Amino acid sequence: MLIALFTASLEQLPALPDARFDKLAAELTYLEQIEQQIALVKTFAETALSEAIKRRHLREVARLETCRKAHLLRLEKTVRDDCDLAQRLDLLISIKGIGLRSALCLIIRLPELGHASRAEIAALAGVAPYDDDSGKYHGRRRIQGGRERLRKSLFMCAFTATRHNPDLAAFYTRLRQNGKEHLCAVIAVARKLIVLANTILFRKTEWTPQYRKN
Repeated sequence: MLIALFTASLEQLPALPDARFDKLAAELTYLEQIEQQIALVKTFAETALSEAIKRRHLREVARLETCRKAHLLRLEKTVRDDCDLAQRLDLLISIKGIGLRSALCLIIRLPELGHASRAEIAALAGVAPYDDDSGKYHGRRRIQGGRERLRKSLFMCAFTATRHNPDLAAFYTRLRQNGKEHLCAVIAVARKLIVLANTILFRKTEWTPQYRKN
């Protein structure tokens, strides 16, 4: 009875979860598990006590790499079979620093992208700064929460963007010159990158660099 009264009091019912992303998320998780296996077997190869065992590990790495590439292509095809998701994928890939693998992760792990505010999207990605204050104590602002698998991919994008995206590279350099530590600067780049991706998808226009070197 209470639930019915509460539902009736809502002017607009919240949107139901998009079922498209359930299967996509499962397939992406499988891809991530293959990547974890690759990293593990590479460690085994590096620490092998004999060349014969090292070669076995390297053959297994090669097999897993082949599986990874094939599954990535299947996942891309599944996304591109949906016109809306295909457009979102192309818009994200237009941003320097975001490759195919990361764009797929952003689309699948963050379906709110392009539909949420700057603050909301940063919080969902786990890169929103929160105060650590209590009374007269003022601690350093820190990030917390968010979607862990998504945040890992976003940080990898941020590292790439500091080298290849002219706008974000200039932003990173400016932060470092102003005394920001490397990790803090990378987190700021990650936050700026996800906000940029959110804006690109909202406007449905490809990314164009703003930075011009003098």
